[in-house]
Amino acid sequence: MVQAGQRLSQLASTMDIFPTALELAGVKPPEGRPLDGRSLLPVLRDGAATQHPDYYYWRGNEVFAMRHGDVKLHFWTQGCTDYWEPMLAEQDPPLAFHMLHDPGEQYPLNMSLPENLALVASARKALAAHLAAVGADATKEAPQLNTCNDARALWPPKQRAAVRPPDEDTPCSY
Repeated sequence: MVQAGQRLSQLASTMDIFPTALELAGVKPPEGRPLDGRSLLPVLRDGAATQHPDYYYWRGNEVFAMRHGDVKLHFWTQGCTDYWEPMLAEQDPPLAFHMLHDPGEQYPLNMSLPENLALVASARKALAAHLAAVGADATKEAPQLNTCNDARALWPPKQRAAVRPPDEDTPCSY
């Protein structure tokens, strides 16, 4: 079924393992429950087939970024002013990077160019269809982020205390 020794470069995700295993076993996916991944068997059978035009990067109830073809678009970014105070910023237009030419996401595409504006419009259309398919709540005004202990929570207690007194430990959202 799969050609021996082939090397494929199509985009895939670990979320694709479950649907691939189901198809290999001849088992139908659960009804009424959309799967995040897709079976990789069409790609494995025909290496020239394009499998995934889009991937979505969720944080809480919000898609922070998406891969649309060869471009990754960031709708929300999160930098740090220091290790325990993350900054959250909405990007409109989104920050976009060509993943084949810039896999390190160092050089954003010029969003004033017509072809990049068309790309964003196409991505937003795909995102809207995805959100409708998964039943996402589009009424939320801001992303619901996971609450966690601050970034230094994994540091040894002595190091944490040296940077900030223990009584100042506060939860962060990211």
